[in-house]
Amino acid sequence: MTLVTCRLARQGRTTGWKSQLFQPVGFTGDARSPGSKVAWAAMLKEWGGPRPGERPTGFVAILAAADRPQAPLTDIGIAAQTIQLAAAELGYGACMMGAIKRDEIHRVLEIPQEWAVHLVVALGRPAETVVLEELLPGSDPRYYRTPDGVHHVPKRRLEDVLVSKRGLGHRL
Repeated sequence: MTLVTCRLARQGRTTGWKSQLFQPVGFTGDARSPGSKVAWAAMLKEWGGPRPGERPTGFVAILAAADRPQAPLTDIGIAAQTIQLAAAELGYGACMMGAIKRDEIHRVLEIPQEWAVHLVVALGRPAETVVLEELLPGSDPRYYRTPDGVHHVPKRRLEDVLVSKRGLGHRL
């Protein structure tokens, strides 16, 4: 997974002047890994996260220049999404994680102080089934797991997220 992680981290780079503002860094899920510095599915209080053998084996930390109070969030998002799409193309699962212990990841990876950790993308072979479900107006938007281990993720309908001149949710 090390080579794949590095290849995917490289996919997240932009070009031009903005490439100096953020940097993806690949790392593996070994004992020294920041993998223990992330929170798994906070809404699933009864689930302790993936079991050994199911955990991600690679991670990409997306960093931005620490001296920029307004980090290039659009570029960070594009980089994370590009890494996820490249992972899917290679048959890997990927998950963007923002509930992370940034200071500990900074320390463990020995990241220079001029960089700040913004996101981590976890990578590995999918060990669970994920079902996307339509979220109807007024329904509970929280994801959940059924006893058979299926992870259900409600997603808003297209007509509920479109914005037009006539207002939110108006069908175009």
